[in-house]
Amino acid sequence: MTLSNLLIADLELIAANYPSIDIRVVIFEQERILKQIECSNRSRSLTLIKKALELKPVRSKLELTGPEVSFQSETSSQFTESLLATLRDLIPWRKGPFNLFGQHLDAEWRSELKFSRLGLNNLANKKVADLGAGNGYYMLKMLGLNPELVLGFDPTNRYLVQYYLLRSFLPPDSKLGFILERDSILQKFESFFDVILCLGVLYHHPVPEELLENIFFASAPGSEIYLETLYAKNETIRLDGRERYARMKNVYLVPTLELLEEMLSNAGFRQLEIISKVETSEEEQRCTRFAPGESLVDFIDKSDSERTVEGHPRPQRVIFKGVRPFD
Repeated sequence: MTLSNLLIADLELIAANYPSIDIRVVIFEQERILKQIECSNRSRSLTLIKKALELKPVRSKLELTGPEVSFQSETSSQFTESLLATLRDLIPWRKGPFNLFGQHLDAEWRSELKFSRLGLNNLANKKVADLGAGNGYYMLKMLGLNPELVLGFDPTNRYLVQYYLLRSFLPPDSKLGFILERDSILQKFESFFDVILCLGVLYHHPVPEELLENIFFASAPGSEIYLETLYAKNETIRLDGRERYARMKNVYLVPTLELLEEMLSNAGFRQLEIISKVETSEEEQRCTRFAPGESLVDFIDKSDSERTVEGHPRPQRVIFKGVRPFD
């Protein structure tokens, strides 16, 4: 199936299964966007994906017990060669790791470490949103926790195309959906999700309070939010989106823990708790064969490992867990 056919089919199934939410307008807009992508500079990647999929095995097994999202099956040498060319064309891969039919894909981020810090267990009967889903690594990992639905949101079409490749190896009804949009689209999902992941998004949002309000709006009473973000140990860092933080673009706010807790509370979340605090390390974020170029080691001041190259404190990350209370 083509990019638009497959991803729209997923959304159509969601619309049919959940008539309480009206996402027909969303589907129409997504169809328009996806058709544009098929004719854009991503068309080369999509052509390579099409070639690989024509050679893909009839059946594949998805393994989710280890750190890798692993697809396994007997394959031909022609498929392996075509798949590798496709993976290289889609560089850089930011989230991973994956094992695609014996091809190990080591991404820039060892995302399994963050996933383990979330402490997610059974997601049975849970509708889950993944904001900033990227290529869908966390979405696929969560399939192993038996969710009712996982719906990913991300505005970056490169990640969408990567997700499309991975999604193509799964059966038609795989409890997944992907919307190429920002958090404002959550206004179409009032009180819908039982679990919302928002990982690595808040500091990129020009109005982070608005992000939290949208998440609260889409959260069902009693639902859980997992918010992972950069934080500042001593003093909140406020930027204008044009300044860099550890060479990252579009950074607006790196709050203290106290400010972050206040923001979550003001948005309406309760039972707030910190479930993880870590310093970003070169073991977790580094350049690889499938994510070449600069990475964390290049973003830290060579003469002061506690500072970024811009002079800001070294990146620290926190995961807050919160609950939307019952009315």
